[in-house]
Amino acid sequence: MESIKLVIWDLDDTFWKGTLSEEGVTPIQANIDLVKELTNRGIINSIASKNDFDQAKKKLAELGIWSYFVFPAIEWQPKGVLIKQIIENCQLRDVNVLFLDDNHLNLNEAIFYNPNLHIESEKFAEKILTHPAFKGKIDTDHSRLKQYKILEEKAISKSNFNSNIDFLKDSDVRLQLITDLGNHSERLLELIARSNQLNFTKIRIDEEAFKKLIENPNLENVAIRVYDKYGDYGLVGFYSYNRQTHRLDHFVFSCRILNLGVPQFIFNKLGKPELTILPEVAEGLDGPEPEWIKETVFDGEKIVSESPSDNNFAKVVYKGGCEYDQLIFLLKNNNIDVTREVNYVTRDNVQVKQFHTESILDSVRLTDNQKKMITGNELTIFTDEKYFDTKVFPANYDCLILNTRMDYTQIIYEHKTEKFRISAGGFGNDYLNPLDHERMLKFLKERNVPGITGEYFRQFQENFKSLGRITTVQFVKNLHELRKLIPVRIPIILINQPELENSKHQSPEVLERYREMNAALETFTNEAENCHLLDIRLFVNHESHLESDISHFKRKYYREISLELLKILDRMLPKKINTDLSFKAVLFDRGMAIYEDVKILKHKILGKNTKKKIGDLLKSFSSRN
Repeated sequence: MESIKLVIWDLDDTFWKGTLSEEGVTPIQANIDLVKELTNRGIINSIASKNDFDQAKKKLAELGIWSYFVFPAIEWQPKGVLIKQIIENCQLRDVNVLFLDDNHLNLNEAIFYNPNLHIESEKFAEKILTHPAFKGKIDTDHSRLKQYKILEEKAISKSNFNSNIDFLKDSDVRLQLITDLGNHSERLLELIARSNQLNFTKIRIDEEAFKKLIENPNLENVAIRVYDKYGDYGLVGFYSYNRQTHRLDHFVFSCRILNLGVPQFIFNKLGKPELTILPEVAEGLDGPEPEWIKETVFDGEKIVSESPSDNNFAKVVYKGGCEYDQLIFLLKNNNIDVTREVNYVTRDNVQVKQFHTESILDSVRLTDNQKKMITGNELTIFTDEKYFDTKVFPANYDCLILNTRMDYTQIIYEHKTEKFRISAGGFGNDYLNPLDHERMLKFLKERNVPGITGEYFRQFQENFKSLGRITTVQFVKNLHELRKLIPVRIPIILINQPELENSKHQSPEVLERYREMNAALETFTNEAENCHLLDIRLFVNHESHLESDISHFKRKYYREISLELLKILDRMLPKKINTDLSFKAVLFDRGMAIYEDVKILKHKILGKNTKKKIGDLLKSFSSRN
């Protein structure tokens, strides 16, 4: 047990003595004091109890402790599910949560739904204050508790709106631009170092470099604070803008303000300067300025988080490459609740692709120590501490959509002494092939990956051997194992890959591999129960259908694929699915199509040197006037 951020309490015979609905209860003063002390340390408390909500709330209010709990789940429902929802509401990971209960059946149920949850009996409460995992951070003004209270209020309010735009307009989102950064260096350095989802440049700097940056008179260095009617998000953004070159060198935001439109607002405000975006980022910068954001001046330093999605639509988990984000976005705008598990970027700017079937299954068949052996190895730079995190298990959703592309491409490497296996690389990206290393080094350097030289590949070759790509037999075996681990009532939709002959985007080896794997996948879906194949070959069957390579298609084909996926979901799910794209989805799709057409037209008219030609046109116009 390491750092605990949330303690979830059972009530009867745990927080107090006795059963509330029967003989009444006797308060345990030590537990009341413990909740208050944990709050003083910035550790949050919640409740998972089978009781009458109003009766329990009244009793806790009498004890003067009700206001110390967030997202209390007091109802006659299985506790494992309640606890999972509490953790999601708090936007935490179960590894940072402790559940206390006097009943071992409740504890076992909780761990089934939340595999990394820490569970203890009610007696463990006596050890909490002296346990290092509960050290916390001094928070005597209860700012962290107040942040979670804001989350509660926001989650309730959000459910009353039909669209996210209406909710944002009603939220009264405001921001303040701060140019005096002297007192904010520590927070901004933390933001630059730790943010990935909304870190557009992904340039990491130390304290000395940051000091030089903010002292440079040619740069406009600004911190961004965001506030809405629910509370203060605190300092959640930073940019460094070069006025002379009209370029952003740093453009980074906390995921707390994800989907509020703040990066887009700032980017538009600065006149859309040049910006080299290092993928992946969770929000784009295209489109008009968000009309729901206003600049203002306000005080306060509290930090809160965005509330999670709150709807009753079909819940789908998509695991696979981000190339299908267009399809997923269309589904989300079609009243489907989609959880994405796609490739992401580590703190060192290395892309992690953790959706090979071996990786997925290893998340449940390996011990924590075995996982740490893999992710902690200095040579496995393509993993991090989140590599084995997944919501595929346990299956708390209506359908799983799995993009199997990594099984088609990645190579399996085995450590020569530790014997663990890990999948990585792909066609033209073999960590053991010297012919690939120069190009790979150049790519990693362009992504600002620190400390990678030719020596890294030499060390990798000394420590690992190649087992090649997964065989079709093992691939099918893995899929059957996956089917056994997920309740058969939950459908699995598997996405195959295009087969394009003589394509400039691939070698003959790739085409042969794709044909073999597609055949194996087709065999599996014909044999396995409640599985379906989303056959990409029906839609992407000519080289002109590709956008950049064999894995990225032109927009119209994602639209066609999404319509097919809606039909499959409607057949396989008990909930009624609208098989036509909603007005919202169509509007988004058409808007993006128009945007892409404009980009193509601009390129045709102005060519590659767009900025220079615009400048020449302006000079020419100026000279004539």
